[in-house]
Amino acid sequence: MATSPAVSVVLIFYNDERFLPEAIESVLGQTYRDFELILADDGSTDGSTALARSYAQADPERVRYVEHPGHANHGISAARNLGIADVRGRFVAFLDSDDVWEPEKLADAAGTLAAADLAVREHGGQVRASSARKARTR
Repeated sequence: MATSPAVSVVLIFYNDERFLPEAIESVLGQTYRDFELILADDGSTDGSTALARSYAQADPERVRYVEHPGHANHGISAARNLGIADVRGRFVAFLDSDDVWEPEKLADAAGTLAAADLAVREHGGQVRASSARKARTR
């Protein structure tokens, strides 16, 4: 991608060869196209690593593969942070490897976020928002 994408999608995985292709394809199949996909490997020992690398090699402008030094396993939080360290987008979205997105997921989210004066995050069906404006003081 010549310019920074609007959305960076961080997809973390560990030994999820069975589910990973469907999760990746659900991102690549989005109707909203201004995104990058970062595949953050938490030290997988199954075929997940080769699979993720093949997606990154097939579409290097949109998909990147990252891993911990030494291909170590450090857990879910470290894997998210690994992916976050590589983002270039204005917004960040997270996807676990055993989940899939509807084709309009990013279109809906990006439109809402671009128009909002809020910091918004969604986790497990709960949405939390806080104003991006500074609090008034007297």
